[in-house]
Amino acid sequence: MNKVMTQIITLLVIASALGAATNSIRPTSMPWMRAERINGSEAVTNTATTPKVVPVEPKRAGSGSVANAVEPAPAAPAAGPLTAEDVLLHLKNGSARFVDAREQHEWVEGHFRSAIHIPASAIYANIDRIVREVPPNEKIIVYCGGGDCEASHHVADALKNDFKYQDVTVYVKGWQEVDSKMSMFASYVAKGD
Repeated sequence: MNKVMTQIITLLVIASALGAATNSIRPTSMPWMRAERINGSEAVTNTATTPKVVPVEPKRAGSGSVANAVEPAPAAPAAGPLTAEDVLLHLKNGSARFVDAREQHEWVEGHFRSAIHIPASAIYANIDRIVREVPPNEKIIVYCGGGDCEASHHVADALKNDFKYQDVTVYVKGWQEVDSKMSMFASYVAKGD
């Protein structure tokens, strides 16, 4: 029994060392800890410290008197979680690239016409679909089924951390909201492959 336990521990140490070495020589190394979301903001989970929440400040109109107030441009969606109206505005303006993180059978049932399909279960096998078309500084909105679906978060994390995309947002309500407001989105939805 002692010999088996020693072999298991040795194997784990070797595997860990090989994983760390491989990660250190990758052009874009993977983070050691995954950022968790707290109220829409990212926080690094570390049991030794309290999670650090990085708040996202809402965009504000100019300051000063009412006479000097600057109205926000109507073409820019509001800061904070994306609403159906924000998504529709991006679809109309072509101001963002959409990534569908759902599985193939969901994609076939309906997706945004302009979306790039990168299922969360096969991110790295399909990543070339976005890398060859979208520069790292372009705005990307990732969606999945909405509700409890985490697929969009996994794809967004990979795009930001592994492929250095700078402006990646998750449409949290996702396809669940699109489906419930289909009359609003109908002209931007396609079915099939």
